[in-house]
Amino acid sequence: MATITFDTAAGSWLTAGDWIGDVAPTAADDAVFDASSGNCTIGNGAVCRSVDCTGYVGTWTGSASSTFSIGD
Repeated sequence: MATITFDTAAGSWLTAGDWIGDVAPTAADDAVFDASSGNCTIGNGAVCRSVDCTGYVGTWTGSASSTFSIGD
């Protein structure tokens, strides 16, 4: 389990390079979006253990067929 922060101006949940440490969250990880995190596109299969959006002012978008699972 790790805490992983989205670190790009705009990008994709599934793109490793859009996260600090160049690793996208897995179902075991806590995802963080803070004041410096940009807009995020949620792709099909996005997962995490929890999400912390304290200070986040960006947006999340996804297609009607996108799935996003939070929790154990």
